[in-house]
Amino acid sequence: MSTATTIPVELIDHIFTFVDNSSLFQLCRCSRLFRLLAFPRLTLQHMSCAKIRLWIEQPGLVSHKPMDFEYSGYDKERSKLIFSTKQQQQQSFQSSESPVIDGLTVVSKDDNGNRRIHSVSYKNAAAVPVPVNTKQDERTSVTYPGSNDQEQQRTTYSCAWELEYDVVSEPTCTIVPKTFECDLDLLDPSVLDARINEAPATKQCNNAPAAYWRPSVLVE
Repeated sequence: MSTATTIPVELIDHIFTFVDNSSLFQLCRCSRLFRLLAFPRLTLQHMSCAKIRLWIEQPGLVSHKPMDFEYSGYDKERSKLIFSTKQQQQQSFQSSESPVIDGLTVVSKDDNGNRRIHSVSYKNAAAVPVPVNTKQDERTSVTYPGSNDQEQQRTTYSCAWELEYDVVSEPTCTIVPKTFECDLDLLDPSVLDARINEAPATKQCNNAPAAYWRPSVLVE
């Protein structure tokens, strides 16, 4: 019998009240028991406070516009964090070419409750095209597959995400964001704090196949 299972669960849970958010992420991957105790605490004091902002532009035509999302839940089966829009948002573009997402901002709180802002820049080929030439009112999604570069591991650039949106074609080409899903690691403070010189020069992202959608799995 392991040492952890011989300690009363109530005592382990109490010990977790002194653990920082980054360590709680690690504990979720250690065992079923640790996940059962750490994940609700992590959700309450860290993830439920997080907000995501995607930056979208149409180079040379339309300047950067924000798309905002708030935490709404965790998909256990797919190991994905789910964010949704809390109010109707619409961003209009010209239909001549697809706009691109070239930036992401994560707003969260640190262990002391202070607001933290982390920015990610997807430059050049790493930018994510957002097709607008789709059928009227058809639900569409685009995916950032995450970088496989060994030097980018355990950074925000290795975290995959997916945006789901509607397109309204009249009177202008308008994107209506719906949901944002991402790897659990995208909210891990140790990942957010990792500093690298520049975004990985990956091949241009389109609607990535499921094989690129790499889950950040917790211990079940």
